[in-house]
Amino acid sequence: MRNSIQNKLIELVEKKRDDIIRFVQNLVRIPSVNSPPDGEEKECQEFIASKLKKLDMDVDMFTPDEVPGIKDSPFYVPNRKYVNRPNVIGRIKGLGGGKSLLLTSHVDVVPPGKIKWEHDPWGGDISESKIYGRGAADAKGGLAAQITAVECIKELGINLKGDLLFASVVDEEFGGMNGSLAVSLNLGRIDGVILSEPTSLCVMPGCAGGLQYEIVVKGQFAFEGQKYMGVSAIDKMYKVIKGLQKLENERNRKVKASPLFSEYPIRTPITVISIKGGDFEVGGVPDSCKIMVWHGAIPGEDKIAVMDQLQNILRKVCEKDIWLKENRPDFKVIGTWLDPCEIPYDHLLVKTISSNVKRVTKKDTVIKGMEGSCDLSRFVISGGIAAVVLGPGNIKQAHAVDESIEIEEIMKATKIIALSAIEWCNSQ
Repeated sequence: MRNSIQNKLIELVEKKRDDIIRFVQNLVRIPSVNSPPDGEEKECQEFIASKLKKLDMDVDMFTPDEVPGIKDSPFYVPNRKYVNRPNVIGRIKGLGGGKSLLLTSHVDVVPPGKIKWEHDPWGGDISESKIYGRGAADAKGGLAAQITAVECIKELGINLKGDLLFASVVDEEFGGMNGSLAVSLNLGRIDGVILSEPTSLCVMPGCAGGLQYEIVVKGQFAFEGQKYMGVSAIDKMYKVIKGLQKLENERNRKVKASPLFSEYPIRTPITVISIKGGDFEVGGVPDSCKIMVWHGAIPGEDKIAVMDQLQNILRKVCEKDIWLKENRPDFKVIGTWLDPCEIPYDHLLVKTISSNVKRVTKKDTVIKGMEGSCDLSRFVISGGIAAVVLGPGNIKQAHAVDESIEIEEIMKATKIIALSAIEWCNSQ
């Protein structure tokens, strides 16, 4: 790629700053909430499809369950509904002789939550050089960067040898991933994927996985003044939680981590994300306690081994307690196993993106694994496709109250993605 083309592209992105800001605001202002098993992505997807058509891309819209054979895939997540929840794909056909690249991210967002926001979650407000709103960071800022990158390539009349594709997918949140699975099956062989999640412009050739489950412990009710006559389910659950903490420590010491995850202080977190026990109004010794747990896993681990470790620690906890030995906790997996995955640290796609991150940011590129789970596995594992996560926004903002994204990061991401697309699609 000639320096003149690089410079023209970077200049064009800067000229589109106001357009990019408005685009992100408009995306945020269209609620696209995922409420399993349903979702409300259609209006936002239609808005994106109209944008792609204006770019003269070949556009296709289809729901995940319309893809032949998807429900037979071992990676398909059951019990999700897809009425009025279409994926959107746009394609620019290459001249031939180059590598194909898919730019993709998810349009669905989590609900605003019950805590009051200072900014309207659907307002797209701007304050202190940030855009506020649900989905601004996760991941509509990334969607806007990808689409604008395609727009700039088209506007400059840059010819690409390989096909350049874009996909906005539904149902990523809450362990969905069928949207990306459908795209992977629909498109078939693709040479590379850039998946935009909030990575703060770090290059992430791998992501964690894991599963979510609930544990319910039964106790025995008694009047609080006669505690000795009851069995506190909360006290017994405390022993279970201590067992999970012990397992987390053991896993963190013993599990061999790839270079992408080796520097994290907790590589395999076991997080109690909610707890419910007792009745505040009634009082008394609580006779039930339930926890919801996220059980993380990193590349190289499989579901069977992880579950065996978990069941073993629960068995040991119960054997040491008379009540739990006779009243075993109920255990239930919520959702599905999310596969951790990675591609080689020195893959050409990683090198291509990394060099352009350094070119745009003027800083050394940070390459590491993504601590959370995302759609990456639906391309790397189920599709056998090289894929990397890179996008604007801080992961700390994902699902947060007053979610926001820095405008400058969106600008830089747009430049990085556009430069990487040109370089990748014109390579052999």
